[in-house]
Amino acid sequence: MAGSSAFNISEIGDSSVEDVNFVGNHFEDISNYVVAAGSVTEPIRFLSNSLSEVSGSFAAILGGDPNLVAASDFNRYGGRGLLVRAGGLVTGNSFSRGSNDAALVYQTDDVAVTNNNFSQTGGSDINLIVAADCMVV
Repeated sequence: MAGSSAFNISEIGDSSVEDVNFVGNHFEDISNYVVAAGSVTEPIRFLSNSLSEVSGSFAAILGGDPNLVAASDFNRYGGRGLLVRAGGLVTGNSFSRGSNDAALVYQTDDVAVTNNNFSQTGGSDINLIVAADCMVV
């Protein structure tokens, strides 16, 4: 899939988005973001995806509670690779050749970041900002 933005998922008013799953996709040459789901309050699973040449501020923005981001490849991203806005697990991913932080955990709690591979990241491998009760292993 190529283009400006791939998916923008939002909850508006009393609406609810439940059980969002992105599994086994390949995204390449995206000029903004692949997934923007920062306002989703239900579980998001982002599993076994490949992202390459994503030039926006973030390759993926996830706000689901909980999030599960596993076995995905974030390669050659222009901004940050992953923004996590709610609790969950980030594990077994590969982040390489990004120009800023690989994973940003922002204004949330109860996130575990473990067993990820970082190579040639331009900023921090993992950046925790206003994040409580988080575990980085």
